[in-house]
Amino acid sequence: DELVAAFEAHPVFSKQEKLRIDVLKRFGVYSTESNGHLSEYLPWYRKRPDEITRWIDMSDWIHGETGGYLRYSTETRNWFETEYPQFLEAASKPIDPA
Repeated sequence: DELVAAFEAHPVFSKQEKLRIDVLKRFGVYSTESNGHLSEYLPWYRKRPDEITRWIDMSDWIHGETGGYLRYSTETRNWFETEYPQFLEAASKPIDPA
């Protein structure tokens, strides 16, 4: 009960960990899965797309969406292929000491 109360009172966790807090309250266990991933295992949290925002904080990097990690990995790969070479080129230029 103290752990649940602490999570619910925390300014960040109370917004980002809603699903984990609910599972902790209902079952007495804390999941190590992210909220989004946990909601995929417990489908009653995502019966309809509009319910996802009730449980998942969309400011988190993976958003709890289906295929979120694939989206994130694709974005990272695209950045690596396009912007990383530019970053390396800029980093290899000598610094003017003047």
